[in-house]
Amino acid sequence: MARTTLSVQTGAMAGITPAFTSADVANGNQFVWPGKPCWVEAKNVGGSPADLTIATPKTVEGLAVTDNVVSIPATTGDKLIYIGNADLFVQADGYVYLNAAAAMTIGLWTAP
Repeated sequence: MARTTLSVQTGAMAGITPAFTSADVANGNQFVWPGKPCWVEAKNVGGSPADLTIATPKTVEGLAVTDNVVSIPATTGDKLIYIGNADLFVQADGYVYLNAAAAMTIGLWTAP
């Protein structure tokens, strides 16, 4: 599976124009961990609720840590998801993996 890479925007005191990208439902998305906490914003454009999964590659004493699954409400649903723990979500390749169950747009932000 060739994931689609998303860019993380850096906030600014003067403000930024948020950019959103359509989720790659077939292959999944990924972004390079920016080295500090960030926010994932997911907007559902479909008529039914849809899940966005943030994959968790870690184990604790041999037990897999459950992926973070966030339900995005239908039609104009909008969720802002905080990712603060790199140890929990960053894959071995340095990326964070996002898997959308249906059509939605995704934006990523971090503080300056």
